[in-house]
Amino acid sequence: MRAVTHTTYGPPTALHLTTLPKPTPTPTQILVRIHLTTVGRTDAAALRAHPFFIRLVYGLFRPRWHVLGMEFVGVVEAVGAQVDRFAVGQRVFGIAPEPVGAHAEWRCFEADAPVECVPDGVGMEECLVCEGGFYANEVLRKLPLRQGQRVMIY
Repeated sequence: MRAVTHTTYGPPTALHLTTLPKPTPTPTQILVRIHLTTVGRTDAAALRAHPFFIRLVYGLFRPRWHVLGMEFVGVVEAVGAQVDRFAVGQRVFGIAPEPVGAHAEWRCFEADAPVECVPDGVGMEECLVCEGGFYANEVLRKLPLRQGQRVMIY
């Protein structure tokens, strides 16, 4: 599979189109063919290792993970034997948890990762969410909200 990788921190010229092995899902994972992705603030920070504290997560001297990419939209190509939440052919979107990796043709995700099905009648382009919006949705799901209550997301 093709992926955009980096083995050193630096400017965008540190990125390279590379051929990597196609991942195989474990019994608890799904394999997603990535159709759309973004280059967001987290990707830019991880590529440049700026601010410096990001190195505590991504690697002190060189990147621990070589494929960046947080947000994605794609289609489920395979499901592990223990996965019942997703089916082959479903359109999905979400945030790639560490080790990130949505700047590739395929990516495996745990079935309980922040991945959701694209609603019927909604195009893939419309589901490519920004990182902050997805985080807001995850928090809202955990709040004990009742009908009629209001929430401000800033």
